[in-house]
Amino acid sequence: MKSFTTTLFVCTIALLAGPACAWVIPKQLRHAAAAAAIAGAVATTPLVADAVSFSDKYSGFYNDPKHPGCERLITASGASASISLRDGTPGCNKGEKTKKYKVVGEIAGDKITVDFSGKGGPRNIEGSWTGDGIQWADGNKWSKL
Repeated sequence: MKSFTTTLFVCTIALLAGPACAWVIPKQLRHAAAAAAIAGAVATTPLVADAVSFSDKYSGFYNDPKHPGCERLITASGASASISLRDGTPGCNKGEKTKKYKVVGEIAGDKITVDFSGKGGPRNIEGSWTGDGIQWADGNKWSKL
């Protein structure tokens, strides 16, 4: 049974079209498996495309009105986000002493959840993509530059 399962798996990977698999798998089963594989690929394609398009939208530099002139850079890939920050007191425009931070987040559709606890902020704050930036749950809005 194990060798049949292994052969079935190998034939499935080979898209079940090759004549070498014909002796192992009946024609109807080959066609049904191929249809299921195609349907699965088609069904997941929009999800992958959405993850990529939203990570592209989130990636970039932002203006944070609560920290004027301070770096806010999001580097997103798929559902993961890395945010590089520089904070001053209160901003970074007038030669204030600054400190660098790096925090992480997760992207799910048009939402991003970030753990700012490493810099003394909230642990899991949610933000929403607005078309020109991120509206955070605490009322702050980062505008994309």
